[in-house]
Amino acid sequence: MPIFKYYNNKLQGDGAPTDIHPSWLQKLGKKVWNTITTSRLVPRQSKELLDNREQYERFITAWEDVFDWENKIVRNSSCLFLHNINEILFQMKEHHQDIYDEIVPWIQKLPLNAYAPVEPWSGVVVNGNCATRAHRDVGDDKYCKVLVASDCTGGDLVFQELGLVFSARNGDSALFQSVSLTHYNLDFKGIRGSLVFHSDRAGSRWKEDSNGWKDNVFYA
Repeated sequence: MPIFKYYNNKLQGDGAPTDIHPSWLQKLGKKVWNTITTSRLVPRQSKELLDNREQYERFITAWEDVFDWENKIVRNSSCLFLHNINEILFQMKEHHQDIYDEIVPWIQKLPLNAYAPVEPWSGVVVNGNCATRAHRDVGDDKYCKVLVASDCTGGDLVFQELGLVFSARNGDSALFQSVSLTHYNLDFKGIRGSLVFHSDRAGSRWKEDSNGWKDNVFYA
């Protein structure tokens, strides 16, 4: 089987032959040429998911109703704090298309028509009893959304640049620009959990041209 070499170490198709299957190509490593792992060329399930398949299936089933109304919540604001489910349901996506239109496109173009259970987001992180350090999520696609599930005192959500502190009690939700706003939650007593909905920044390239492989005849 012939191997065709090209100099792209980011697993993107820029400069690659369009009439050759990617599995026949190699990329340059530190000292040697390596055959491309074609599964890495496209959006794929995380290693954590694959290593915990049963727990993942249970989690998706248990939170299905939450995900159903979660994908309706979008609002173009640097920081939005919603205090109860009635307010959340009011923020329907048809009234606030800005964020939804910005983050959803590459999720709608997953290989083999795969389904993202937390659409329009590409992923969700489960936090259990975490008091986070001040940080920005530079890998996010601009926004994230935090849904609090807790029985605690303290644990307030802080946005440093804005000088804002929110109580973030059980059922409260915050949608904000996680890339540009430094945020963290304070110490607490009791039990504090949260779901953090986010989309990977790298997905924007997949939306544009399938990571540069769109013109390859084997990706058609």
